[in-house]
Amino acid sequence: MAVPIPSDITSTLASAGPEKRLQTLRSVTDLFLRQAPLLVEDQVAVFDQVLGFLAERIERYARSELAERLADVPNAPPETILKLASDEIDVARPVLERSPRLSDGDLVSIALTLGRDHMVAIGARPNIGESVTDALTIHGDGAVAHSLSRNLTAKISTSGFGRMMALAARDQDLQLALGERADLPHEHLQSLLGMAKEVVRARLAAIADSRMAGLVAAAVDRGAARLEEGGATARRLEEREIEELTLRFGRGELSEADVATFAREGRRAQALAALALLASLPRSIADRVFVDPDEDLLLIVCKAIGLHWETVDSLQRFRVPASHRPYDATRLRDSFDRLNPATAKRVIRFLHAREPRAERMN
Repeated sequence: MAVPIPSDITSTLASAGPEKRLQTLRSVTDLFLRQAPLLVEDQVAVFDQVLGFLAERIERYARSELAERLADVPNAPPETILKLASDEIDVARPVLERSPRLSDGDLVSIALTLGRDHMVAIGARPNIGESVTDALTIHGDGAVAHSLSRNLTAKISTSGFGRMMALAARDQDLQLALGERADLPHEHLQSLLGMAKEVVRARLAAIADSRMAGLVAAAVDRGAARLEEGGATARRLEEREIEELTLRFGRGELSEADVATFAREGRRAQALAALALLASLPRSIADRVFVDPDEDLLLIVCKAIGLHWETVDSLQRFRVPASHRPYDATRLRDSFDRLNPATAKRVIRFLHAREPRAERMN
């Protein structure tokens, strides 16, 4: 039978010093781990209350230790696990990667609110479903795609693979990681071979399984000219889509909803073109929007044309990362909310004035 914990323990610990709280945390954790297989949920809830209380009042290294100890326990205290998963990444990582207590909904919420490092850890988690991997591929960057591509137990949707393929276009390591996945759709493997450099293409051919062998051989035999033609075809399709956007803009049919859709789907070129048209941006500014280290440039453009934060958030999340700083949605939203629309418009007019007319996007 489980050993009961006194109901007034939290009030007793409230006045205890740091060392006493740490000793108590370890003792209560030891007790829980010994009793865990015998506990019913009501009893787990008692441990949850105590461990959660202590976890909020101990140093980071102690929270990291607690996360490591609880990460593999099937009936670990759920609220404590959720707090640890939402902590700094060195605390959260073992829980995000392994804890069976986290639901797909928990994982998606954490991914969207806490950013890249947490998404990388979630991407390494065994047997994650498509709702989670879709969130990671929509909002994650190359580092997240690498983590997810190496996780052979992850369930990735066709659209999720498509978004990862877009990131792989300039990333040979990601090309190889995707090529090693037995669940990569045939059409994506064909595209992968088309975009790969010669050395990488040879390695992809070497690691492709027997199911793909005929496709790999045929693609390699067609040679560089055919592959170049495939790349040119893809570029022409993209250019035609952008031309259609320009026509729609001329008819007054282009709106924020189009920008938001392109952003959610990870279609960078189309999102950039739509944003540039709506803001009448010079080409040089439009090209810098997603790569400039100053994240405020995109905020200013979006504020000037009256976009909502949800659209801005989607655009910011797939910017080409100009640094290794984690995505900070709270800071960026605060900056966006504080921007004065009139000021943003003046900044855009000033930037327009500095650019040659020939560079303006029509």
